[in-house]
Amino acid sequence: MPSRNRIQFLRRRAFHRQGGLCCYCGVRMWLNFPVELAGTECFAASRRLRCTAEHLLPQSGGGQDTASNIAAACA
Repeated sequence: MPSRNRIQFLRRRAFHRQGGLCCYCGVRMWLNFPVELAGTECFAASRRLRCTAEHLLPQSGGGQDTASNIAAACA
């Protein structure tokens, strides 16, 4: 699986594993479209709530693209 597709897969998996909540601040995030969050009519404000993939152990420190090293976090 190419790296970009793998990260997308792992991000989606982490999002669901975490119940759609950011691993750092616990806020609800959106995965595909901002309208997934009720009450976020302003796209500029909702961009901060987009789900991103976060390496818990940075790749520069030897971290890999594995499920145990990827967490879902808001921007």
